[in-house]
Amino acid sequence: MAYPPDPRRPADRDITHLGDPFGRVFAWIWNDDPDRAMFFLAEYLAALRDHNPVADLSPPVRLDEVLRGLRLALPDGFGDYDQVVSKARRDVPGYYGGDPNA
Repeated sequence: MAYPPDPRRPADRDITHLGDPFGRVFAWIWNDDPDRAMFFLAEYLAALRDHNPVADLSPPVRLDEVLRGLRLALPDGFGDYDQVVSKARRDVPGYYGGDPNA
């Protein structure tokens, strides 16, 4: 079931906050194994886009939206955000199995 568009919502959508616990876990995984962190991010994106009761949102949640929200969730002092974004744009499509920004 698709939800009707919300006229109060900007065309480029709101920034999604992934939650501080997600940000802490992601940062911990990233510091241990950046490749594993990309798999974790791809799995999270798949859960949002494909495996939940409102997965038929149109347009679906995009990787770039998740990355913007991740910035808010990361712990203070996390200095690798730009590297995370670069690696995610390069690696997540391979884990996700398609264009995560489509």
